[in-house]
Amino acid sequence: LNRMTGEALKDCLDARGAINREGFNKLHESLRRRCLVQLAWRFGIDCPFERVVEACEFVASAPTGQRFDLGNGVTLYSGRTHAEFVKDTDTSKHVDVRLKIPGVTEGFGKRFTAQLLLARPPEGWAAYCTPQRQVFDADTMAEGAWVRARREGDRFTPLGMTNMRKLSDYLVDVGMPAPQRDSHPLIVTAAGIAWVVGYASSAQTAVTPLTRRILQIEVTECG
Repeated sequence: LNRMTGEALKDCLDARGAINREGFNKLHESLRRRCLVQLAWRFGIDCPFERVVEACEFVASAPTGQRFDLGNGVTLYSGRTHAEFVKDTDTSKHVDVRLKIPGVTEGFGKRFTAQLLLARPPEGWAAYCTPQRQVFDADTMAEGAWVRARREGDRFTPLGMTNMRKLSDYLVDVGMPAPQRDSHPLIVTAAGIAWVVGYASSAQTAVTPLTRRILQIEVTECG
């Protein structure tokens, strides 16, 4: 049973540890329960049998956006195709952090390294930039830049577009799970959002042919 459970978990979990609903529903009911028990153990939760049955039913068929309380500060969140384990966090701990430019700043569990580039990369910006590394017109950040979480009414113009978008709509479109949206780091300036870290940067802070100084920000995990 342990071997079968281990194989089943490999088949129905993605890289983030979320449960693929389609794969989960293909499992025998008893194997589903055993998988759920082992996943709960990873968070230090020892669910009674009735709770395990309810959680399995939730993973299998709960509507998108619904939550199921597993206990110990952990909830299951039902996405469009997956169910995720979400550890409740105090979002008030994610205070605004001013970036050291140049320098290294830590916040939101990440390390932000800012430096001025001396030359443009030969491969071009599209190939050079990654979800963890982005470049900006340094003069647009002359008044400073900060790392913060989203706020009500946030909007920005993603690079490559001409119209402003609600940040909330953008996060839905890129498929960011709802539990992550309130704590996802943003790089902001006095003028607004410069980068949704890992996703789009803003057209307002982008490098252009008129840019005199280029600022690079690279993001890595702390620890």
